[in-house]
Amino acid sequence: METKKCISPDNRKNFIITILAVLLIFIIPYHLDAQQFKVSPVYEPDNPTQLSHPDMDRWSYIPSGLLGSVGSTDIRYERDIVPMFSSKTSWNGTAWRGEKINIQLVLWSNTALQHVRVDPSSLFNENNKIIDKENIHTNFVRYVLADNAFYACGRNTQKKPPILVADIIDNIPTIDMPEKSTRPVWLTISVPPDADPGTYEGEILVKANNGVKLSFKINLKVLPLLVPAPADWSFTLDLWQNPWSVARFHDVKPWSDEHILLLKPLLKMLADAGQKYITTTIIYHPWNAQTFDPYDTMVEWIKNKDGSWSFDYSIFDKYVDLCMECGINKYISCYSMICFRNNNFRYYDEAAGDYKFVHAEPGTEEYEQHWRPFLTDFSKHLADKGWLGKTFIAMDERPYELMKEILGFIKSVNPEFKINLASEDWQEKLHLQVHSYSASLGRYTRPEIIKQRREKGLVSTFYPCCVEPKPNTYPHSNPAESAWMGWLAAADGFSGFLRWAYNSWVENPLYDTRYIQWNAGECFVVYPGARSSIRFKRLREGFQDYEKIGIVKQKLKTMKGKEAENLLLELERNLDSYSYHNAQNVSCAKSVNESKDLLNRISNYISGHN
Repeated sequence: METKKCISPDNRKNFIITILAVLLIFIIPYHLDAQQFKVSPVYEPDNPTQLSHPDMDRWSYIPSGLLGSVGSTDIRYERDIVPMFSSKTSWNGTAWRGEKINIQLVLWSNTALQHVRVDPSSLFNENNKIIDKENIHTNFVRYVLADNAFYACGRNTQKKPPILVADIIDNIPTIDMPEKSTRPVWLTISVPPDADPGTYEGEILVKANNGVKLSFKINLKVLPLLVPAPADWSFTLDLWQNPWSVARFHDVKPWSDEHILLLKPLLKMLADAGQKYITTTIIYHPWNAQTFDPYDTMVEWIKNKDGSWSFDYSIFDKYVDLCMECGINKYISCYSMICFRNNNFRYYDEAAGDYKFVHAEPGTEEYEQHWRPFLTDFSKHLADKGWLGKTFIAMDERPYELMKEILGFIKSVNPEFKINLASEDWQEKLHLQVHSYSASLGRYTRPEIIKQRREKGLVSTFYPCCVEPKPNTYPHSNPAESAWMGWLAAADGFSGFLRWAYNSWVENPLYDTRYIQWNAGECFVVYPGARSSIRFKRLREGFQDYEKIGIVKQKLKTMKGKEAENLLLELERNLDSYSYHNAQNVSCAKSVNESKDLLNRISNYISGHN
């Protein structure tokens, strides 16, 4: 008699999940992986602002059909207002090899249009060398709700009506345009590192149903100078990741195969901006659950029945391995040995079969008894993985009194541990004990202290937060304020930039960026589905400029002649104009554009004399 082998319900479920995962990896294009798990489409909100009669009347002066122009990357164009009455149909720019160049087009129409799409051509130079059109990325810009005022820190109780702002750089291939609407298009040209120098020309076609077509000419001068790959940038970027936000938004189990698939494109996009830090958590709720998606722990603390301790690092290891696979591999930040506004530490009590909390203040015997077994075991685990030399015990905005208690204790357990501190105020008594130090944009220390730290191989960064109305990286901030950050870092000798956070999303960030605390967009600069944003694109642009500034300064110093000397002096004077104080009185767009013009002039000079 033949026996039939049956598949159990559990095995059948696992089999189906495996098949789906294979389909997602091998059949669906990789850049769309992060969007497959969102079932319902998310539409743009209505404009909450009452439009004035003059704004509405402008549409009556516009001819029928699709219109468009080359716009400015410094402007967030409003969706329901005619952006301009004349069009510019060509764009001219200069780039290094390996550089990414941002361009913004703006489209508008007083009649409804369907299936608007953007089709770039390849670019050719005078020697018929090519920059393939696959290096030209075109994305429609989407609108979200944001704040119409600055709320500073703490709970937002003012309840002012929001505004509609352009920020999301979407991945959709086509879009419909309602009547009397404006739609920006973001273009990024990735110049190949092996591109031949020369002037490249091409065309961007914008098409819609019924034969509607617009054409924009691209004229790009590529210099022989080379921007290194982001992994090799000297710029030290630290944007804090929140993996749990991704799992919640896409409704998948944390650390499942689906979760990992969703995390990968987000992490690769972050690595491409020069990210150097992996954000990990070693305790439950290190920030006291301030964000919509609280940070859970990546390490399970287990108090065994005999009173000894054991620790499960499986999630920690999985996330670190994933980040390294995606190109983020220089540092590991572990949050935290001091909780934000409380010091209640959770652990699993094996005897009770449940979670418990212990309260322990830094500097007390209870604190050291609780933490010493972990630090000892963690040190061994990191050493076994080859990660100890790049791991930081990280603290966030903790006062000097707490920090001085904890530093000695950490070093007494294992002096190989490095310390990472983000602090509202610069604590000069501590700064030589902290390997990676970040201070608030408006309160950082004297440049000579930063120089001293750099000479000792220490990392010094700064961060904007809810304290500073501008410059900042909010959805309603001027986009140039994001690019300005890289120039300030170069001006004051910083190693890089920090921001909390990369993707700690609100409930539905694709619709409304506001939250009950802080300003809209405070906790994220990118969107679900590995969607970038205007502010993230401009941030990366500023970090790229930082690399270019360092390269041209070194080249000018080695060149002979008065002109090279004068150009170096002019660049130094330009950088001297960057400060938080000056940014309150001079627009960041003006500062950055003038600086970029100077950098292009210097780049042309160096290219012509090498």
